[in-house]
Amino acid sequence: MIKKPQKKTLNFFVKLNSMAAVQENIERQVLTDAVKYGETSRTEISERTGLSKSTVSRALRTLLERGLLSEYAQASNVPARGRPIKQVATNPTLALVAGIDLGVMTTRIIVCNAKGELQSKIQVPTQKNGSSAIWSGAWTELKKISPHFGDNPLDQCSVAVPGAVAGTPPTISNAPNLPGIEGTEFIREATLSLKNRVLIDNDVNLGLTAELIVGRAKEVGSASMVTIGSGLGTAISINRRILRGERGLVGEFGQLSVGQDGRKLEDSIKGRDLLELADSLSLEIDAPGDLLSLPAKLAGPALYSFHSALITVLTALTVASDPEVIVVGGGTGERLRDNFAGYMSTITKSLGYAPTIVASELGEFGPAIGASIFGVSELWKAIGVSVDDSLDSLSSPGCRLLSGIID
Repeated sequence: MIKKPQKKTLNFFVKLNSMAAVQENIERQVLTDAVKYGETSRTEISERTGLSKSTVSRALRTLLERGLLSEYAQASNVPARGRPIKQVATNPTLALVAGIDLGVMTTRIIVCNAKGELQSKIQVPTQKNGSSAIWSGAWTELKKISPHFGDNPLDQCSVAVPGAVAGTPPTISNAPNLPGIEGTEFIREATLSLKNRVLIDNDVNLGLTAELIVGRAKEVGSASMVTIGSGLGTAISINRRILRGERGLVGEFGQLSVGQDGRKLEDSIKGRDLLELADSLSLEIDAPGDLLSLPAKLAGPALYSFHSALITVLTALTVASDPEVIVVGGGTGERLRDNFAGYMSTITKSLGYAPTIVASELGEFGPAIGASIFGVSELWKAIGVSVDDSLDSLSSPGCRLLSGIID
C-alpha cells in the first residue's frame, strides 16, 4: 500500500527534472544561436535551429526576463502592414570586456560591451618596475576608462603578454624583453583585481586570433603569424585553432640557437639588437625599422643578417605547419611589404612551395583586439553559450569591435 504511491511520486519528479533539463537545453540552444549571429529575429533562429517558432518564443521570453538578451524593433524591418519585426541580440549592458596588450614599450587597452561594441581604447607607456607595478599601471589606466569595471562579476579581462603562457595554475616564461611578468606573481596580482580570473595568453597567439576572425587570415584554413618589434614572436594555427603546446612554446623558432656562442635567431631580428648593430656600424637611426630604409651599402651587414634570420623563421613555420598564409605584423614587420615577394621566392626555391606572406591590416591594436574577442568568448561561456575552439563563432563581436576601432 505504501510502495505504489512512492513509485508514482518518484516517477513524477524524474519526469519533472527531465522536462526542466529539456527546457534548459532548448534555452541554451536559442541563446547560443542569438548571441553568435548578433541581431536576429525569431524566424531566423527557428530556421537555423530547427525549433518551432513557438518553442523559440518561449525560450526567448525566459532569456529576455533573465536579462541575457535584449529586444528592439528595427526600423528597416517594418512591413507594409502590421507591427515592426522584433530583433533580439546580446544585452549590451550585461557586462564589460577589457582586452589589454602588454607591450614591451606600450600598453594598449580596449574596452567593449557584451556585444563586442567598442567603448574605449587607449595606449600608454608600459611600467617596468616589477610585476606589481606592471599590472598596477595597466589596471589604473583601465579604471580611468571605466571606474566601475570589475564590480560586475561577469566583467572579463584578457591580457596579451610577450611571453609563453602554460600550466595550471598558469605561469609566464620566455619573456626576456619584459622579465617582470615571468613566473606566477604577475598573474596573481592581476587575478586579485577581479571577482573572476584574468585571462592570460601570448600576444602573438591573440594577434593571430584577431587575424583569423577579422584580419588577413579570416578566409583560410591554416595560418601563421610573425611579429617583429622589440622582440620576435610567432604563432601557428591549424584548421583555425591556435596551437599552444604544453609549455606554450609551439612555433617559437626565434629561440633556435644559430651558433656555439648561444646566439639565437631572434637576436638578428628583434629591435634592441638591430639598434645595437646599427650603433656598432655608426649608423644613426631612431627606430629599428629605420634600418630597412638605409642604402644597402651602408646597412649591408645588418640587413643581410636580418633578412637571412627572418627567412629561416618563415621557412621553419612553413615546414612545421604548412600554412596557407603567414601574416607579418609589429612595428618593424609592417615596413617589410616590399620584401615579401623575395621571401616567397627564396622559400619556394628551398621547398618547392611558399605560403602567401601578407602584412597585418589590424595595426598596433591587433593583439588587444584578439584579447577582447577572447574575453567575449569567456563571457559567453559564463552565461551558458556553447563556444567551440574554432574561433569562427566569434566573428560577430569581432566585426563589431573592429568597425568601432576603424571608425
